[in-house]
Amino acid sequence: MSLRGTLEHFPLETVVQLLASTSKTGQLEVRPESADGLGGALGFADGRLVSASSGSDSGEDALGVVFSADRGEFEFIPWREAPSENLKGDLNSLLDRALQERDRMTAVREVV
Repeated sequence: MSLRGTLEHFPLETVVQLLASTSKTGQLEVRPESADGLGGALGFADGRLVSASSGSDSGEDALGVVFSADRGEFEFIPWREAPSENLKGDLNSLLDRALQERDRMTAVREVV
């Protein structure tokens, strides 16, 4: 069974914390509302956030891209095996870095 919703009703940080607290393994796909928005996927292993990907980006760069989506849909797809890891650290540290990267990307977009 998958978990689906909209980012307007369930902020991404809340969804990530839910998956962590329930020790899920699988992939959270984030699809932005607009065609020009960037989305991506977050990988979980027993509730640990272990990977991020968006287009050709991976790891912390992709983490910021995924968290920059504030409108759109998400879907969690359970997996039997954990995805390959490209992130290190505890959930709170990763969320802090994701939000910092999101803010940096937002500032760059405003300048451009």
